[in-house]
Amino acid sequence: MRISFRTGISFAFAVSLLVVTVLTGCGDDDAGISLSVNTGSKDSVVNLYRTVFVPDNSLDPGWTGSVAACNPGTITLAYRQATVRRVNYYRALCQLPTVSLDEDQSAKCQHAALIMSANRSLSHTPPNTWLCWTQDGYDAASHANLALGSCGPPAIGLYMDDYGTGNAAVGHRRWILSPPLAKVGTGSVPKHDTYLAADALWVVGNAGDRPSAPEYVAWPSAGWFPKQHLPTLEGRWSFSVNGADWSQTSISTTRNGVAVTIRMEAVNNAGYGDRTIVWCPTDGTANRFVGPEDVWNISVNNVLINGQSKNYNYTIRVFDPETL
Repeated sequence: MRISFRTGISFAFAVSLLVVTVLTGCGDDDAGISLSVNTGSKDSVVNLYRTVFVPDNSLDPGWTGSVAACNPGTITLAYRQATVRRVNYYRALCQLPTVSLDEDQSAKCQHAALIMSANRSLSHTPPNTWLCWTQDGYDAASHANLALGSCGPPAIGLYMDDYGTGNAAVGHRRWILSPPLAKVGTGSVPKHDTYLAADALWVVGNAGDRPSAPEYVAWPSAGWFPKQHLPTLEGRWSFSVNGADWSQTSISTTRNGVAVTIRMEAVNNAGYGDRTIVWCPTDGTANRFVGPEDVWNISVNNVLINGQSKNYNYTIRVFDPETL
C-alpha cells in the first residue's frame, strides 16, 4: 500500500494537535452528522468514534466506472460525504473547524484516482503517456494527496499515519490538519479486477481564513485518544506551530510515568506550511497499547515564536473505545 504527498508545494499548516484541555465544537458536516466533541471527556470521544468513525468503514462506494475502459465513473454522494466526514473526524479530535466537499474538484479527483489505479503507480505529475491520462486527472493529481491500495475513508487513515520512506515530514497529515483548510475534493476507485484501489484528496490551494484557535496542532492529539489512531510502523508523532523556530527545542515524553526515548526525524520545513517537528518513540511504545488507559505526557520546550521562547505541555490519554 503506497501513499504519496505533493512535493515541492507548500504544505499548508501542520499537523496534529496538542492541547491540554479540549472542548471542540466543530459543527456539522455535509451529511448533517454532528462532529462536536469534548476531548476532555472519554464518553464524548467514544460517542464520536462510534457514531462517526465506525459506520463509515463499511460503506460501499457504488463505483460505476471501469479501469480497463478508462472510465472514471462516479462514486455515490454518500461515499464522498463519508470521506470528507473522515477528514473532519480527525480535525475534530484536534479542535479544528470542519471542511466542506467541493464537487468540481471531486469530479477531477475521480480522474486522478483512475490514472493511479490504471498505472499501478503514483505521481503528482503523471505524463500524458500514462494509461487513462486526462488533463482533469493531471490537474487533480498535482493538488492532491494520493494513495494506492486504499480509497475513501480508510485512505484518510493512511494519510494520517504517514508511514514510509519519504514521509518524514508527515505532509499528508499536515494537509488534512491544516488549520485554514476550508474544503476538499475526493475521488475513489475501489479494487477492480486486477487493479488496485486508488484515492485522490484535493487539498492544495483550498485554504480559507486561519482560525484563531488552536495555537498548535499535535498528533496524537491531547485528551482522550482512541488507540486505533496511534501512528504505526515508524510511529511518527508531530507538533506544529505557525512560525515556530525549532532550533533550540527539546522534547521529553513519559508513558504511564516512565520516560520514553525518542528519535527526531529530519524535517525540511521550507515550503511546507506551518513549521513542524516530528519524532518517533524508539523503545517500541509508539503504537503499543497496554491499557486500560495509557497516559502520555509530552513537553515541547524552548520553541521560539517571534524570538520569544515558549513551552508547551499536554497529556494524551490513550484508550480502546471498542472495549467499552
